[in-house]
Amino acid sequence: MSLPLPVIDRLFARLQLTYGRDFLSNFEGLNGGDVKSMWGHELAGFANNLQAISKALESLPERAPNIIQFKNICMRYLPEPAVALPGPAAKPEVIAAAMAAITSREGGTGHKGWAKRLKSRDEAGEVLNTNQVRCYKNALGLHPN
Repeated sequence: MSLPLPVIDRLFARLQLTYGRDFLSNFEGLNGGDVKSMWGHELAGFANNLQAISKALESLPERAPNIIQFKNICMRYLPEPAVALPGPAAKPEVIAAAMAAITSREGGTGHKGWAKRLKSRDEAGEVLNTNQVRCYKNALGLHPN
């Protein structure tokens, strides 16, 4: 993605009017289309913020800038990124209630209740698939390493 050629043409016209021969002498012996293409590529990050380019043109240095210098001037005029506010802290009573609900849902067996229930079903003779057996044994540390 690059800046549209009409934008680059207007930019070059402004820089040429401002600096005259000093600006054009930077490109002697080079293909004008290639030069403009390179400027368009380098300034592509400003495609959605042409105002930064406009403001850069209002604060040009005394000498004709090269593309790196002009891009740095443009970057001064990018808007500051929005900063997200931190989320609200959870209330201790809400955390305690959530933990109690989890524990009661697992029959008071903690975070590995699912593994203990699968082990009980397996020991009771229920046919479990290989993955279920492997998972509960891994969770409960019953696999030899």
